[in-house]
Amino acid sequence: MPTTTSSQALPKVDQPMGALDVAKCFVNIAHEQVTEVPEANERLHEDITHLKVQKLLYFAQAAHLAAHGTILFSDEIEAWKFGPVVPSVYTILKEYESKHIPNEIGEIRSEDLKSFLLLVWGTFGKYSASELVHLSHEVGPWKDFYEEGKNVKIPPDAIEAAFKEIFAFNNDTATAQATAT
Repeated sequence: MPTTTSSQALPKVDQPMGALDVAKCFVNIAHEQVTEVPEANERLHEDITHLKVQKLLYFAQAAHLAAHGTILFSDEIEAWKFGPVVPSVYTILKEYESKHIPNEIGEIRSEDLKSFLLLVWGTFGKYSASELVHLSHEVGPWKDFYEEGKNVKIPPDAIEAAFKEIFAFNNDTATAQATAT
């Protein structure tokens, strides 16, 4: 598990968002990072794919559940072959396949959401989609729910229980206490 330490409180998003709004936010953040870090443009530009967005959604939901005990988004997460997937977002973004997602899918409407996701991005955004797939298979409840040929729902309480053990939150400050696998 990637290690992150932040003295910044992990923001809470009070009302659950739609997972597509969270996905749009991650795409916007990725594009902002490209603008702010020109020497990394090529890697970041190639890196924001549908598969990566799916894994970022999973880890964002996990972090919010572990830190606050509430869901970040109300859409279901299922255990698919390549890790956790939000089917409602899959349906919309599948047209991009493994290609880069352009920053034309929408604007960020919530500053609380953006602040929260910037912290998640700071931990997980640097990893490729395949590295995040591997991580999602090793950490958390995906392995407990995956059944070959089926798309089995991963309940939020299973995600919360697994990630409360992985993340330690002290006084609402985000500190991941696990090491990379």
